[in-house]
Amino acid sequence: METKKKEKTKSDITKKIERTSKIYWDLTAACRENINDLVAAAQLLFDNGFYSKSFALSYTALEEMGKDLLVCDYINDIVSDSEFEAGFRDHSLKMAYQHSNCMLTQDGTVNKIGLPSIKATIIYDESKYKPWLKERNNSLYVDLDKATKTIKKPKEEITKEDSEAILQNILRAIKRTNELEFLTERIGSKAFYK
Repeated sequence: METKKKEKTKSDITKKIERTSKIYWDLTAACRENINDLVAAAQLLFDNGFYSKSFALSYTALEEMGKDLLVCDYINDIVSDSEFEAGFRDHSLKMAYQHSNCMLTQDGTVNKIGLPSIKATIIYDESKYKPWLKERNNSLYVDLDKATKTIKKPKEEITKEDSEAILQNILRAIKRTNELEFLTERIGSKAFYK
């Protein structure tokens, strides 16, 4: 199992060993701690009527989950170095990777028991989540629609329902990840697609 970019850049054995070093395990622990902090703050903001700011932190927690998934998949040698590095700066990649899927295809060979071999590829679409970043920005920044001469305020752009929906989304994602990693005793995509 690997991403399309990873297929093109095979790791040597030294690189595979380096990917499992303590720093990457510490990195995933730090991501998870930050996710929990962001969600706790989002919940406090929501409970006190700061819906647009709660939305922003919930969105950020989803991005951080995408980064954590990239780190886990880096440890598991599923993502390329470039994907891993982009996970620290590319908002659309983090959100897309959080919503990745596994595509199964026959690779044209036969396995040891005579059945067609199956290839698992992690797929994600960065363009699909670009509009979400606009919503995140709407939750934080005042804007001016020059065409209509309308001022857009975060409090008016993001509703209580919007904020509650994304907060529930991140809570479900955390629960699902924790359950699957516990049940499969694996991390990252390998927990989801065992």
